Amino acid sequence: MRMFAYQTRVLPTLRMFGKIRYKTPWKHFSRQIDEYILYVMKEGEMYLREGEDAYVLKAGDVFLLEPDIIHEGYESASCEYWYAHFKHPSMHIVNKAPQACLKDLMDKRMTCLMSNNLLDELVTDGITYLPKKISCSEGLFTSELGVIEDIYDQRQAFYKEMSSTRFHGFLMLLSHEFLTTHLEDLGFGKIRKSEVVAEQILNHLNHNYMKKISSADLEELFEMNFDHINRVYRKLTGFTIFQHLRTIRMNNAMHLIKTSNLSFSEVGYLVGIEDRYYFSRLFHRHTHMTPTEYYDITHRKKG
Repeated sequence: MRMFAYQTRVLPTLRMFGKIRYKTPWKHFSRQIDEYILYVMKEGEMYLREGEDAYVLKAGDVFLLEPDIIHEGYESASCEYWYAHFKHPSMHIVNKAPQACLKDLMDKRMTCLMSNNLLDELVTDGITYLPKKISCSEGLFTSELGVIEDIYDQRQAFYKEMSSTRFHGFLMLLSHEFLTTHLEDLGFGKIRKSEVVAEQILNHLNHNYMKKISSADLEELFEMNFDHINRVYRKLTGFTIFQHLRTIRMNNAMHLIKTSNLSFSEVGYLVGIEDRYYFSRLFHRHTHMTPTEYYDITHRKKG
């Protein structure tokens, strides 16, 4: 499988975007163009040759045509598809096996899930990967491509910038789809249910840290023995569930103390710890400072 890498911190430039439908059988004309073209098949089939390679595109397929290579149809068929002509200064063929690209994406996924979202620093290098061809469920792209199409067709102020931004998001959705749907096909084997649940718990903690969370709550919510999932969670993240929950809470407490004049009791309550003295002990363990010391240091800098 041919793989492409690109820097997600750089926007693509979307030159042309639209949807076309051929009710009667049609064969793609021959051309050579100096930009990438992304085809997203909605219905029917397209028989396409690029250089020496022949492809059959069917409903749900997303296909990336490369710059400066002649492409043309080799058989007629009815079809409906979206097309996006774009340039991206960092997109290039990457000399890595799909398995290596998937491993990199999985590592970045875990890094992002474990990261402190309140910090200014970016947590990964921004590089992601796309296969030349990927099959997706229609629900993934129908609504997003429809938004891009509307923005592009309406030609309002900054429509190129807006459509390029949404298209950039679509490319990252494709990268995520590649990760989540092709692990087994590419030799990684079936992901164990407990590992999936561990990731779901991690996401649950990030969104619900301000609430009371108990082992019984997690067992009921995720229908799995807590001790077992806690072992899997630790293997996956390096922390137990409640160690990580405390870290999330303390990171958010630091942010609240630094950016507000809330009382420490209010801060504790907002991060899910109602006992002020217990909150102070946890804060000191996490930062090696009392809440008062941290407040003084951070607010002195503002002055």
